[in-house]
Amino acid sequence: MKDWKKQTVQDLKRYRLLRASLETLPRRVELLRDAARENPRVSRDVDALSLSMELAQQQCDAIDCGMACLTDEEQWVLQRFFIDREPGCADLLCEELGCEQAQVYRVRERALQKITTAMYGAWDDPQPL
Repeated sequence: MKDWKKQTVQDLKRYRLLRASLETLPRRVELLRDAARENPRVSRDVDALSLSMELAQQQCDAIDCGMACLTDEEQWVLQRFFIDREPGCADLLCEELGCEQAQVYRVRERALQKITTAMYGAWDDPQPL
């Protein structure tokens, strides 16, 4: 059985790189299309890169949509834990949110459950939202 929570965490950790790829891929696809006019074998590379760009966009859109379902606090916790992770993020969040570490982890777990359900329609843990 697919571990959707783990998949969501992986997706969140890759979010910034996926966003960056969407800045560079259109130009690379355009350059390859120009090259494909002279060398038809390059067209496979164009197709592969175009597909990669499309998948990156879909993944970013899914994360954006999932994040929009969360409260500001939940978004902030996931961003600090996974998207823009830095050492000691749990302690930093405790200071920023004015709560104990256990509360930070409860917010993280609730946010992961909600975003996973929004992105994949699935959640591995039988605990209710």
